[in-house]
Amino acid sequence: MNAKLMWSRRVSGFRQEIRPYLTYALRTLSFASLFIMIISAYLYVRFLEQIRPGYPALLTAALVLLPVLALTPVRTYLRAPDIVYLLPLEDQLGEYFRAARRRAFVIQAFVTTVAWFILRPLLELSDSAIKHQFLAGLLLLLVLKRVLLHAKWLELHIYDAESSRLWGIVRWAVTGALTFALLKLPLSLGSLLLAAGATFYLLVLTTAARAYRHLPWLKLVELEQRHRAFAFRMLNLFIDVPAVQGKARRNPAPRRLARYLGYRSSRAGIYLYLLVWYRSEASGIWLRLTSLGAVLTGLSGGGLPGYALWGLFAVVIAVQLAELQKMRHISEHACMYPLPHELFARSARLVRFGLHALSLLVLSFLFAVSSGASGEAIILLVIGLGCSGLYHHRKATPF
Repeated sequence: MNAKLMWSRRVSGFRQEIRPYLTYALRTLSFASLFIMIISAYLYVRFLEQIRPGYPALLTAALVLLPVLALTPVRTYLRAPDIVYLLPLEDQLGEYFRAARRRAFVIQAFVTTVAWFILRPLLELSDSAIKHQFLAGLLLLLVLKRVLLHAKWLELHIYDAESSRLWGIVRWAVTGALTFALLKLPLSLGSLLLAAGATFYLLVLTTAARAYRHLPWLKLVELEQRHRAFAFRMLNLFIDVPAVQGKARRNPAPRRLARYLGYRSSRAGIYLYLLVWYRSEASGIWLRLTSLGAVLTGLSGGGLPGYALWGLFAVVIAVQLAELQKMRHISEHACMYPLPHELFARSARLVRFGLHALSLLVLSFLFAVSSGASGEAIILLVIGLGCSGLYHHRKATPF
């Protein structure tokens, strides 16, 4: 068995599985991520400028680093059939699991490095002794991350759920204590404390895990299923992912919508588009994007950040609503109805424009509340409605 080749195939197979959804999510978030990063950097700089003497900057940095270091997931890409076919070959899978730990460390080390550089301005305002030896501090944090990753792997060997949960709490406590000590103490003393504490912690945990000679395959498969479900749920925030199954619930809204619109052939397309949009994940995506845009616009305080966030989410929501015309459910059912094709094109335009107009109204209202400039908010709303009408009219063909 070539364990290394099997690992590469498992990783590439998962990438190919999520690639169609990831492409759309990245396309939706490309500009959003850039603007959010710019606004976050602006707010972070303002936060640093307003820090007064006596603020616990060192404790804040330690609290930010705590989840970055203590969270140490290890993806194994194991599946339920592996319990039958690979469990007898566990002795030959050493390289497979070592590759899983190496990949986890590379990703988590990158996240730790980014967090450390982001926290550097905050450390400069603290009484931390390690701020004068920044790169050495980063090296010590990466050593701590490697220790914690090995500790997590030892925890995975423990079958008993309660004992494993207890050791997880110990890992978080050890992470918090050693991180704060590294930031507070001089580099030499912090290094000695890290070496002594990590060695003692690993010795005790290794002794506790020694009673469990074999890997708990059922536990690893369950954890992998959770990782996969989390990845698909994140993608499901931006596109309807079939792998994410929702629960069936009774919903009287479509019946009330039909009663409100009236049973007329001229409104059949509007009803169909609204029904499919409402019952699909597209409605949840629209709601989340509108809510996020409203919150960030409301916290921007107006000015250039407010304009940028308003325009950003106005564009992102319009692009997301453009996918309504491509929904397979509408294409399948529209061919069954004795209604003209132009009716569905007009209905798609009206539904998308109405939803986008509602989003623009919410964004403009929060902009007015945040900046106190109601006149500017009205101008933004009028301009946005005009651009929205032109955009949705251009994309009026439903399929």
